[in-house]
Amino acid sequence: MTSAVLPPRLPATPWGQLPPRLNVLFIRGPRRTGGWLAEAFAADSASEILLVERAGLAAGLAALRDEAYDAVLVSQEADQLDALDLLDTIRAGSRDDQPIVVLGEEEEADMAALCFEAGADAYVCLRTATTRSLLYQVARAVERHQLLSENRRLKQSRQTQRENEQKEAERQIEALIQGAAVGELDQRLEAEQFEGFAGNVAAGINDLLDAVVSPMKETGEIVQSLADGDLTRNVEG
Repeated sequence: MTSAVLPPRLPATPWGQLPPRLNVLFIRGPRRTGGWLAEAFAADSASEILLVERAGLAAGLAALRDEAYDAVLVSQEADQLDALDLLDTIRAGSRDDQPIVVLGEEEEADMAALCFEAGADAYVCLRTATTRSLLYQVARAVERHQLLSENRRLKQSRQTQRENEQKEAERQIEALIQGAAVGELDQRLEAEQFEGFAGNVAAGINDLLDAVVSPMKETGEIVQSLADGDLTRNVEG
C-alpha cells in the first residue's frame, strides 16, 4: 500500500484537458505494482498527480468508501484480479459518478466492449498503449464525468426552479381567487416571474381576466349611472 505525490512536469505538448491536480486510485492485483505508473505520470503529465495504490478488491473498495477520487485505474490480471467483477461491485454501490479506466494486457478488441458494458469509461491495452494515450483516456473519463455531474446539477436546479414556480403560481392563483370573492378584480398574476408553460398560463389567465373584468366594470358603471338618473351612458365594449 503506497501513496506518492508526483511533481508536475510539462510535456512537450501541453495537455490542457487534465485538471491541475488529480487524486487517482490504482487498484491492482499481486503481479502489477504501481511504480511504473507513477514514473509514467511523472514523466509525461502537466498535472500534479497523487497516486494512491491499493492491492486487491477489498482494499480497493474500502478506499472508494473512505475517499472520493478524481479517477480510478483498475488492473485486469486474469485469475488474480477480475476488473469486470470489481466494476460490477463499484457500480452496484451507486458510484456511477466515478471515472474508471481498466488497464490490462488483453487486446482492446476483446476487452473494450466488456469493460464499457460493466461500467468502465475506457480500456487500455498496456502492451500497445503509450503514456500519452493512457493520459488521454484518463482525461476523457474525467471530463465525461464532469459533464455528467454538471448535467445532473443543471437538471436538479431546473427541477427545483419548476417546483418553486409551481408553488408560487398556486399561491398567486389562490390570492387571485380570494380577491375576486370579495370584489377585488384588479389583481393579476405576475407572469414575468415564470418561464415556459407556467409563464404562458399566467399570461393567458391575465388576458382572460382583462377581457372579462373590463366589460363587467363598464356594465357596473352604467348601471350605477342609470340608478343616478343618467341615461346618456352607452356600453362601448
